[in-house]
Amino acid sequence: MFALVAYSTPEAREEGRIHFNWYNGLIESVVSTGNENTPETAYVTISVAEERAVVVHLHMREICQTLVREPFLLNCVVAEDQKGTRHTIWFNPAAHFARLHKLVEDLHLNDGRWHA
Repeated sequence: MFALVAYSTPEAREEGRIHFNWYNGLIESVVSTGNENTPETAYVTISVAEERAVVVHLHMREICQTLVREPFLLNCVVAEDQKGTRHTIWFNPAAHFARLHKLVEDLHLNDGRWHA
């Protein structure tokens, strides 16, 4: 979103549109995976940054976050809307943890050294 504001000059509007479309695509890809209302319908995300972007998109401010183990690994975010009402937003970070697990495996296979 910061990039969209930065590209708001007439000379850079096309670049701003590209970033805006990227942001909208990111949000749409997450919100199309479910809804935030229950653990079973949690939004599927691949990073904490995606979770934060969704909270901002919903016009909320994060109050706290907890990793929950039941019924399966979930990220529970309590957020506050503009009227001060608190909401529980559920995220399924399974893909994020799979990505981190692969990163650790790759690191282990490379004798603990990062390789390009």
